[in-house]
Amino acid sequence: MEAVTAEVLAARLAALERRLRLSTFVWLGIVIVLTVVSFGAQRALSQTSALHARSLDIVDASGRTRISLGLNTNGAPGIWVYDAHSKSRVYVGLSAQAAPAIELEDKSEKIRVYLGFGAGEGSAPELSLTDPRGDQRLYVGWSTTEKPLFSVYGADGKTLWSSP
Repeated sequence: MEAVTAEVLAARLAALERRLRLSTFVWLGIVIVLTVVSFGAQRALSQTSALHARSLDIVDASGRTRISLGLNTNGAPGIWVYDAHSKSRVYVGLSAQAAPAIELEDKSEKIRVYLGFGAGEGSAPELSLTDPRGDQRLYVGWSTTEKPLFSVYGADGKTLWSSP
């Protein structure tokens, strides 16, 4: 009976040794993973939470820029949207006078619609529509005397109708 008990005990001891080796490897793996995660978390916390760049371009499958976030020639921030032919069609940003502006451009990249603020101190909002030549045809905004103004212009640039 002792031989059977010794074989059973040997088998149980071998199984216990396998479990001990396995649990040692598992604990060693957990310690390594926790160490790596701890160092990674410390490094991530030491990094800034902002993306810094001079510009950001979003391109299509052909590599053409379709949206660009950056600075205009005056150093003011803006967003440009381009068509499939890489022509600027929409601009949202600051004007040359650092006032908010939205510009819609035609296929030849001429500004056809401008919504923003006029030049000068205390400038007021304005909407301007132009023809294909770039001549202003409609203006809604404020006059130099700070009164509302709505004007329609002819092809020759003369006022066709204005209020007040």
